[in-house]
Parts: sequence; C-alpha cells; structure tokens
Amino acid sequence: MIEHLFAVMNEVLDQISAELPAARGVRRQQLMDQLRALRSMSGSILDEWMVLEEKLAYCHQLATCSVPMIASGIPEEDDTFSKGLGYYQLMMFPEAIRFFEAFVRRTPDSPAGRLYLALSYLHNRNYDDAYRHFQILLPLTNDGKIKAMSCHAMACIQQAKQNADKAEELFRLADEYDTERSGPHLQTDPCPGKEGNP
Repeated sequence: MIEHLFAVMNEVLDQISAELPAARGVRRQQLMDQLRALRSMSGSILDEWMVLEEKLAYCHQLATCSVPMIASGIPEEDDTFSKGLGYYQLMMFPEAIRFFEAFVRRTPDSPAGRLYLALSYLHNRNYDDAYRHFQILLPLTNDGKIKAMSCHAMACIQQAKQNADKAEELFRLADEYDTERSGPHLQTDPCPGKEGNP
C-alpha cells in the first residue's frame, strides 16, 4: 500500500519536473498547486511516521523493561483490564484511563488495576489523579518495587509543585522500598527538568 502511494507521488513529481520549466499561466499555477500539495502530503507522512516510530520505541521499551504484572486482583481473562492494558501499551492514555477506571470501580483492591490507572494518569499529565491512585496503591501491595516506583512518582509530582520537603521524604521512602537499587523506577521518571514533565 505505501509502495503504491510513493510510486504515484514519484510519478506526479516526474510529470511536474518535466512540464514546469516550460509551463506558463494557468498550467504553471496548476503544477505549482500540485507541488505544494505533494510537499504538504510528504510533511504529513513524515509527521505520522515520527509518531509511529515513537510508539514503536515505546513498545520496545515495554518489552525490555515492562511494568511488572501483578496477578493478585485480576480475574482470569478480564476483558476490561485487557483493553485498558492494550490502550496503555499503545500510549492511548485517555482510552486506557476509561477502561482502568471501570476495572477499579469493580475491583478497588486490585494492585494491578490501581498501578496501571495511576500510570495512565501520570502519562496523561493528570498529576493529582495519578498521585491519589499511587497513594491508594501503596497499602494494596507488598511488592517493594511497586511501592518504590509509586513513592518515586509521587515525589516527582511533589517536587514539581515546589513541595521540596515532601518530595525528599518520598524519595527517601522510595529508596527504602527499592532494596535492589535497580536504577530508574520502571521508566516512569516524571521529575521536572526533563522534557515533557510538569
């Protein structure tokens, strides 16, 4: 399909290149309009390609450093959770939020549901909602990595809000929970000073 699109675009460009030097009046204007349309189409294709590349890179990151699944609280083959997870992996966070919210309403004590809902809010820049769900998540899990990541995310949100003391307290707590000291907390570092952070 894409090969056909580029073949047609190249054919039109060849025609424009052949006619343009000698074209005058209305025909020249038509050729210039075609050239502008092709340039615009080319720019749109590049923009869409960049979005696709970013999503591919993100999915690759998920494959190599994914958020740990927590089996507790997830019914076998739960359709709502699966759909939310699918949208999350595609970086379609508003859609993911909708499904994870529905899942959490049904199973409010599910650590996995809370985790992915909090992360979806975080990626969607709904920092207050993310913070609230990370707070709810902490007592729901005994997993030190999840607790460390939650505290780290909340610390970064507090730091962005200029609450340095609270941020420092949460960073310390994150370090206490993360006994393995495995580096970035599940690739969710939302701290200020980095592009795309609050």
